[in-house]
Amino acid sequence: MISKSHKYLILIPLFIYQFGFTGTPIINDSSFEIGTPNTAWTETSTNFGSPICEIATCGNGTGTSTGPHSGNFWAWFGGTSAFEEATLSQTITIPNANLIFLSFYLDMPTCNDTDAKIEVSLSEPNNSATLIMYSTNQDDPNCGITGYRNIVIDITTFANSTRILEFHSINQGNGTTNFYIDDVNIIVNDIIYKNSFE
Repeated sequence: MISKSHKYLILIPLFIYQFGFTGTPIINDSSFEIGTPNTAWTETSTNFGSPICEIATCGNGTGTSTGPHSGNFWAWFGGTSAFEEATLSQTITIPNANLIFLSFYLDMPTCNDTDAKIEVSLSEPNNSATLIMYSTNQDDPNCGITGYRNIVIDITTFANSTRILEFHSINQGNGTTNFYIDDVNIIVNDIIYKNSFE
């Protein structure tokens, strides 16, 4: 691999990250360290088979890109000037709690496709309607700026339900736009629920 509208977006104090971790994950393989093929995530990609990458096999783009936010693997959406559509998804069970947030890290180091986007959805199983929680594209003012930023979305309204979490990206083939995703977690009442080995 050579070059590989915001909704419900809120800011929350960083102190919530200091309360600790649990070994009972809500999102399995939250930083993609299983690699690919991946037993936790359903993977699709028009050109590459999967958006999950490591620097040893994918490189990190133009040499100025960041690679993973943590660990050895990350999700690289885009990566080609040809048409590319890719997804990562898994079914999660959201517990019943007073405060629940979806947190992930996003980097957008390259923005040359004139009609590229990435969306994050939490849809109901067996329902064809896609509920988009977050969406951004090449017009984002952070596009073209190397470095991860933390995206945090309030998903409390989905407490006590089963949802399909999906990252979905399309590059139309007008140039190369790269979206990097890593460290996808659920925060419940100030606790980050993640795999204990990550």
